[in-house]
Amino acid sequence: MSEPSSNGINLNQKPLVQHLLLQQPPQFKEEQEEEEEIDLKGITQIVRRRGWWMLAVGSVVSGLVGWYLFKQPPVYKESFQLLIPPPNADSLSNPLLGQIASLSGGRIDESYYATQLDLLVSNKLLTPVVEKLQQQKQFFKDEEQRQNFKIEDFLRQLKLSRGKDTQVVEISYEADSPEEVKFVLTRLASAYLKYTIQEKTRQSKQKLFFLDEQIPIIKQRILLLQKRLEQFRLKNDFIDPTNQGGVIADGLKELNKAKQTNKAELKDAIALYQNLGKQLGISQQEAVILNALNESPRYRSLLAKLQEVDTKLASASTRFTEDSPIVQQLRAERNNLLVLIDQAVKIALKKLPINANQLGDQFVEGLVEPNSIRQNLTAQLLVAINQVKRLQARQSAIALNEQEVRQQVQNFARSAGGYTELAGELEIENQSLASLLTARQLLQIETAKSFSPWELVSQIKMPEKPESQRLRNILLPFLAGLVSAVAIGMILETLDSKIQSSEELTQLTETQILGTIPLLKSISHLKQSKNLQAFDRSLKKELESWVSFLESYAFLYTNLFFLRQRQNKATLVVSSASPGEGKSTTSFFLAQAAANMRHKVLLVDGDRYFPQKEYWQTLAQTSPSQSSASSFPHFNPQTIYAQGMKTEKLRDNFYIMQYENLSLSMMMEEKELYKVINDWKSEFDLILIDAPPVLGLSDTKLIANQSDGILLVVRMGYTDQQLIKETLLELKLSNLPVMGLIVNGSNDNTRREYYKYYQSKSQKMIV
Repeated sequence: MSEPSSNGINLNQKPLVQHLLLQQPPQFKEEQEEEEEIDLKGITQIVRRRGWWMLAVGSVVSGLVGWYLFKQPPVYKESFQLLIPPPNADSLSNPLLGQIASLSGGRIDESYYATQLDLLVSNKLLTPVVEKLQQQKQFFKDEEQRQNFKIEDFLRQLKLSRGKDTQVVEISYEADSPEEVKFVLTRLASAYLKYTIQEKTRQSKQKLFFLDEQIPIIKQRILLLQKRLEQFRLKNDFIDPTNQGGVIADGLKELNKAKQTNKAELKDAIALYQNLGKQLGISQQEAVILNALNESPRYRSLLAKLQEVDTKLASASTRFTEDSPIVQQLRAERNNLLVLIDQAVKIALKKLPINANQLGDQFVEGLVEPNSIRQNLTAQLLVAINQVKRLQARQSAIALNEQEVRQQVQNFARSAGGYTELAGELEIENQSLASLLTARQLLQIETAKSFSPWELVSQIKMPEKPESQRLRNILLPFLAGLVSAVAIGMILETLDSKIQSSEELTQLTETQILGTIPLLKSISHLKQSKNLQAFDRSLKKELESWVSFLESYAFLYTNLFFLRQRQNKATLVVSSASPGEGKSTTSFFLAQAAANMRHKVLLVDGDRYFPQKEYWQTLAQTSPSQSSASSFPHFNPQTIYAQGMKTEKLRDNFYIMQYENLSLSMMMEEKELYKVINDWKSEFDLILIDAPPVLGLSDTKLIANQSDGILLVVRMGYTDQQLIKETLLELKLSNLPVMGLIVNGSNDNTRREYYKYYQSKSQKMIV
């Protein structure tokens, strides 16, 4: 008989609706929620999983707390009221304090009363009261309790409260004895009233002491500053900074004016000197020498005699020859005069920085002419030279004076800065002294006045009836039970590392979930006992659960069909992180769902350690509902040989096979394994290989290397979080494709209720 063709579904036809799980969800930018927001859904899941433990622990704790409270003796409680005026109540007598309170908008009251409440329960005030209470033996059960009574125990019985916008503080105390309550309240009131008067007086004296201590110190600093200021004036000749600065500024201005005038005169004198020098044709040195010779009387007389001899010599030369005795005598006389003139020159010029031996006759005879015009020009030239020298000397003197004045300006600036600094410090100290004196006068006035002390505004009574503890006895056990229940639930949830829900699995792995298989207890019983009769009995009880169970596999295969984009052939490996997660059961029912959709399926037992063929045969003998479209007909296995493969046909389109030649060496031989899988693909539309767990074994990775993908089965409440993370990491490192996760053993009843509703509607329509 020929096998029916696998044409139940047109693989080329696009689906009308593609399941939402197979679509890429769009990335939405969610608003960041508050960190303290409670995850109600997560709490609901914790309560659902740990509810019995939470109920048991909460009930026990509530009972114990209630029993403890019931055994407690009656408690007596009484209180008194204490009026504590705020600081701004004294604003009339202390305007500074009242102004601060008004500027702060009354906010000083809150901090003030918070401080006062802390003060009321301070050890300083309560220790004397506790010591007096310890002396009263009648208020304690035994001596040990009295000796061990501490201020911490006292504070647990004391309570302080203040109403909103009120100046009254209520002090209450509770104890087992009404006499103890009145005794303690009386001592507390006395201690508070006594303290407020003492404290006000102490603060006033302390403030006066501080002022009296500071005023002499500031006065001493003022005297020291005055002495330093006087020494500074004497040292720097510094009387009045304003007038002295003006005098220095005027002097500098006059020097600048004289400098400009002298500069102009010097320029004119230099021009005159240069003009006279050009007229005489001599230099300045030559003019000086000529002037010195002209001022020598002896030189002038010798020069006159020389001129007279030259005249005679000229006259004699016309009448006589050179050999004439007269001419010879005149020439000898002339030579003698030249010697005398040379001596006179040396004598006249010996005070000048000039070597007279270097002056020859030509210089003397050529420069010195006995005419009045040349002598007048020479005199003017000498006057001009002297004028230039005088003006240059004056210019140097003015520059020196200017430098001195500018140095005085710098010194004055430094002195003025030091003077200003000392004067400023002195002014600050004077102001501080004035402020302290004013504050001392105000404080003396305040001290003279009477402060408003704390005031007792209610009477202290002895309590007549004990306090009603009904509300406390109800709320405390309830709250204790609730807290303990939540705590035990959170502890158990923290200690349990098993995956409990599909949402938790998605957050942990960030891998898509292809299907969710509901929990079916009869399947677990069948695998453990292999008793078909017991399975049939449990099957009748879980018939509705079986419907949703089988439909979940049909839904899973539909997702796989669309996920592999309608490929005609596919080889998938079904595995898990650890044993016992239901991968073999999942493989069987997934193959059954594919066969029901008229796809020819081969289920291969790839677990060479724990073969599952007999278990599958047992599952094939079950018939949950004869009217169900997804149930099997009567089990009639047939052994069929196809393409040299020994397979066992369970029903139409559904075959199982136990590959006996599967070994590690065969799996390592990629070509051989590839050939075997291709042979399977030539005969079947879908090949499901039930492989061993991934962790610890290499079989699954070797087989998956030649497949189209891996399906990981994760059992709720069984699979450890770390194991599934390690499994996915190992597959990722091996570069093996994981098509998705299959949630097994889910307790989510949403889909089961849907199938129940759908089945009831279908039965009504048939009727």
